[in-house]
Amino acid sequence: MKRTVLLVALSMFCTAVMASAQTESPLLARNPSISWDQTAFVYAGDLWVVGREGGDARRLTAGDAPDIEVELDPKAWRQGHDLQLEKAVEVVMEALRRNSPPTPRKPAYPNYHNGRPTVSRQ
Repeated sequence: MKRTVLLVALSMFCTAVMASAQTESPLLARNPSISWDQTAFVYAGDLWVVGREGGDARRLTAGDAPDIEVELDPKAWRQGHDLQLEKAVEVVMEALRRNSPPTPRKPAYPNYHNGRPTVSRQ
């Protein structure tokens, strides 16, 4: 009896593991960029580079994926433009235009007439 219960529990566990492995989407390389000697891509949220002729890839970053993703423009890059930074600034400025913070009120200045401080009302 114990053996049957153990086999049923083991088969249920294996079935659950196999089902969860099939529902997970595979991690694919995304956003490839090709230069004259290297190919860069994003895999599992990290930036990787590999030589154009192939070989082992090197991980350049570890951690979170970039918030803003843009296409690499070699001409703009050679001119010194950081397209990801420029796009991020554009997104933040648009968010500030839509949700502008409240303008702070000017505080009342103290009035020191008659030797004692009082607050003037404006």
